[in-house]
Amino acid sequence: MVWNKENNMICEEYRSIKPKDLFDNYIEYMVDMLVLCNADTREHIWYVAKYTRILVDTYARLYPRSRMTAEKRYNIVQASKIKDIGKLAIPDVLLDKAGEMSATEMSYYQKHTIKGSQMIRGISGKIGHEYERICYNICLYHHENYDGSGYPYGLKEQKVPIEALFVGLADIYDALVNYKGRRESYTHEEAIFLILDGKCGKLSPKLRECILEARDELEAVKYNGKNI
Repeated sequence: MVWNKENNMICEEYRSIKPKDLFDNYIEYMVDMLVLCNADTREHIWYVAKYTRILVDTYARLYPRSRMTAEKRYNIVQASKIKDIGKLAIPDVLLDKAGEMSATEMSYYQKHTIKGSQMIRGISGKIGHEYERICYNICLYHHENYDGSGYPYGLKEQKVPIEALFVGLADIYDALVNYKGRRESYTHEEAIFLILDGKCGKLSPKLRECILEARDELEAVKYNGKNI
C-alpha cells in the first residue's frame, strides 16, 4: 500500500479516538460475538446490565464518599455485558451440557474467567486506562465471593474488586430468577432470601445493605423486563 496524506489523516483520526469510545466499540463487538454463538445470551446480558445499573446507582446513593462516580458506574455497567466473553474459548459441548459437570469439566469451565481477562489484555497489550481495568477485573473476578468461596483464585473481602462484586451479584440474582433450562427459577423473594442467607456466597456488609435497598427496583425489572 502506498502511504500518502490520506493515510496519515486516517491514522490521526484513529489516534484521536478516546480509550473510552474505543472500548465501547469493543464491547458492542464482543456482545455481538456472544449473541452470535448463543442467541439466548442477549437476554441475560441485558438483564445483568440492568441489575448492575440498579446496584451501582444504589451504592452511590448509600455511600456518597465511595467515589462511585457517574463515569465509573457507566463503565461497570458496560463491562458487565462482556463478563462471560471467555466462554467463547470453552467448547460448546461443555457449555450446553444438560447434567452436572464432572470435577474436571468444572475446573475447565471455570477457566472462562481467566480466558476472558486474557482477551481484554490482548486488545491493547496492557491494562492502563481505568475502563480497561474495570473490564479486565469483571471478566476475571466476577465469580469471586466476599467470603473467599468463589473462583478462579478464591479471593476474599477487599481483595475482590468492587466492580466484580457488583456484577457477580447481578449475575447470581439473574441466574436465580430466570429459568435456565436446568431447573425451575426462583421467585424474587426466594432469590433475595437465598442471597442474604449466604447460600450463594456471603455478601460484604455494604453490598448486603445495597441489595436490601434495591430489592424493589430489582423486582420491577424482573417482572416488567424491557417494558420499564
